[in-house]
Amino acid sequence: MSIIHPSAAADVPPMPTPRPWGRTSLGLTVGLALALAGAAARAATLTVTTAGEIADTEPLSRAQCSPAAGDRNCDTLRDAINHAADGDIIVFGAALDGQTISLTRFTNCLDTGQAAGATCLPLASWPGYVSQFGPSAFFISGKRITIDATANGLTPQGVSVQRLGTAPGFRLFDIDAQGGLVLRGLTLAGGQATGGSSRFGGGALGAGGAIFNRGQLTIERSTLTRNHAQGGQGGRLSLNSFAGAGVGEDGTLSPGGGPNAGGPNDGGLGGGSGSASGKNGGFGGGGGGSGGGGFGGGGGRRGSGGGFGAGNGGGGPFDAGGGAGGMGGAIFNNAGTLTLNQVTLAGNGAHGGLGNSSGGGAGLGGAVFNYNGVLTIRFSTLAGNTVQANGDDNPAAQGGAIYSLGDSQAACSAGGNISCTRSGASLEMQASIAQDSVFEPATKQPAGRDVVLDLRNGGTSDASGSNNLLGLAQALNNADISALAFTTGNPQLGPLASHGGPTQTMLNSTGSPALDGVACTAAPGTDQRGVVRPQGARCDIGAVEANVFQAALTVLASGAGGVSAQASPPAATGAVQDCGRPGGLCQAGYGYFEGAPTLVTLAATPDAGHAFAAWSGACSGSTPTCSVTIDAARSVQASFTAFSVTASLPSGTYGTAYSQPLAPVPSGGVGPFSYSVSGLPAAFSQAAGTLSAPATQAAGSYSFTLTATDANGATTEPAAVTVVIGPAATSAHLSASPAAPGPGQSVTFSAQVTLPAGASGTVDFLNGTQVLCASVAVTGGQASCSVPRLPPGTATVQARYVPGDGNTSGSDSNTVTVTTAAAAPIPALGAGGLALLGLLTAAGAAVSRRMGTSRKIGAGTSPRTPRSSP
Repeated sequence: MSIIHPSAAADVPPMPTPRPWGRTSLGLTVGLALALAGAAARAATLTVTTAGEIADTEPLSRAQCSPAAGDRNCDTLRDAINHAADGDIIVFGAALDGQTISLTRFTNCLDTGQAAGATCLPLASWPGYVSQFGPSAFFISGKRITIDATANGLTPQGVSVQRLGTAPGFRLFDIDAQGGLVLRGLTLAGGQATGGSSRFGGGALGAGGAIFNRGQLTIERSTLTRNHAQGGQGGRLSLNSFAGAGVGEDGTLSPGGGPNAGGPNDGGLGGGSGSASGKNGGFGGGGGGSGGGGFGGGGGRRGSGGGFGAGNGGGGPFDAGGGAGGMGGAIFNNAGTLTLNQVTLAGNGAHGGLGNSSGGGAGLGGAVFNYNGVLTIRFSTLAGNTVQANGDDNPAAQGGAIYSLGDSQAACSAGGNISCTRSGASLEMQASIAQDSVFEPATKQPAGRDVVLDLRNGGTSDASGSNNLLGLAQALNNADISALAFTTGNPQLGPLASHGGPTQTMLNSTGSPALDGVACTAAPGTDQRGVVRPQGARCDIGAVEANVFQAALTVLASGAGGVSAQASPPAATGAVQDCGRPGGLCQAGYGYFEGAPTLVTLAATPDAGHAFAAWSGACSGSTPTCSVTIDAARSVQASFTAFSVTASLPSGTYGTAYSQPLAPVPSGGVGPFSYSVSGLPAAFSQAAGTLSAPATQAAGSYSFTLTATDANGATTEPAAVTVVIGPAATSAHLSASPAAPGPGQSVTFSAQVTLPAGASGTVDFLNGTQVLCASVAVTGGQASCSVPRLPPGTATVQARYVPGDGNTSGSDSNTVTVTTAAAAPIPALGAGGLALLGLLTAAGAAVSRRMGTSRKIGAGTSPRTPRSSP
């Protein structure tokens, strides 16, 4: 959309043509040079002595300074600005270091002697008498001055200039096309540029929350935060206004709108509130009842078009006007020259105005909106600024940090924008950061960009520069962004806070690509805070050069083990490598960036048979690794202890399956523990901490090794563990048959032996010490011994079990008493009988010798073994 020229009004004086600074006439050039030389020679230093504001009863033009010629003391900043002549420098007394100047006074009138208000009489002096762009605390007109908060030793804390939060909305500075301002070491906060609202007319542009610049503005080593540009509301039901809203006030009923606004049925020329003709709002103003909005201004009802960045009016006779745009949360550069050197802009916002039933306004340029101006940004940080769109007709929320719009000179100067003396916009960025913008609503499409270049009406918009860190950047409508060199790495910025110097700043965190990110060839000698550049091998990108420090890390290891630091980051001096082997003490120096401490990871490694116990000092806990934050000298202690394990297992018994928990007992180390065994004998197994063996495991002593591992992975030396499988107990029971044999009658002794399965052995049958049967095999748990005859009398017999291997123990049976009756007496033999007996005896002896008869009395048998014949 183009900005439409309003028709000339018969009762409005013509606008004077602004004289550009760049006239080429030799006479003018020489004259201007001589004038500037004279001004420089006469330049004075004005020292502000208090942080106060003048009373409401005092005229805004008050210039209360000491009467002496030349350098003077002024009571307030307002006094100093009003008193300052071209080329003067304003500084602050040492007592103001760290103080905040809270402003409450403002006006729409360029002549600060006029009372605050939208109408500044006499009208005949317009437009040189009335502010085009809304209320401001200070107007810099027709002179160039410097306000320096770094003089007089104020750099430790600086000076803040802000709008008092309870005061009505106004911006801090308005610089006209013939004005110039240098700001150094200041914090500008709380500025509020709010476009006027209307019901049936369109809302007005809200532009430049802290500063509206049409001249030459340079800001150095300063911070702008919490400033907002709010577009005016269309369709505001609490207003019974048909005229378009002005940049400086709400719409009126009749006869015309506020400055820059359209009247109830027609539009204003961008100026006064007298009778108006034409249908459109002036630059920044809202359209009248049927008029279109000026640049950034909402259209009137009946479907009138809104200006750039503003909403259209409703289509029906009773619909509302459109909402206006909010542009330049901190700074609106209106065809001026703006230079930012080592400046931080954070937490500013540009918010579009509501359109109610009509179109809403856009939020553009959360920090800076550059309209047909020259914008140069060097070593600065623009982060965390907000753009917000309002309305359902898809207004934009773009340029979270910067929106640079190029327009034709004719379109730029339309609607009473008397500042436009050039065509197109240019942006130069060097070694600067523009990221982390906030776009509202968050779901809005297309997604917001931190930096946007745009053009319209045949204008131009270009950008250049190098070594920048940007979030997202975009060129619209064939704007040229090709020469703007940047990367999209995350600068990992910390919050806005006091980090030394006169203003709050934002530090880069560890790993930020901004650290040492640019050669120092074109860098200033110090950063925004006054820290010398560079601190590292190269300069940092952005407003802050992080200090580089070095601190010592001391490590003491006690016990058997060593501590080593990871290879990255490398130590600047010394080393922590196997500290504790030997000696126990190591020291290394590590460098770190301010606000970005170095993290050094230490690893503790125990010797064999030992475990890491605990850290103390700058580290804590019992894990073997620790990260030490190096932002100062640090000391760490590591302790190691002996680590061993034992286990005592109960004995088993042959014939009974073995199953016992290992029940290891660790000494040292950090729990929980795990265990492993090795070298298990055949048939033994271990699972879930239980050692098992089958019932058939032979009796004996068995050994294996046990190793414990603690929670940190330390292991013990293998410990020998022994388990004994003992022999099974046995029992024997003896019986005899018959229990009372007759003379010469044989006796069978039976032994019942209780054995585990698979056991083997023999039984000896004893009559006292006399062996009746020896080594009779036990079969099926039984063994027997048959004795052909026992001598008459009583025999006490016992069975003795003798193990065949080591798997069982021996046992004795009960005793059995057997009484053998005596034989009947043998009659006496005569001589012949005796002779016969001798012969028989001799024959029997011969037979015995021949057959090898044993001396045993009886023969033992096992069951199912046939007894030999007697």
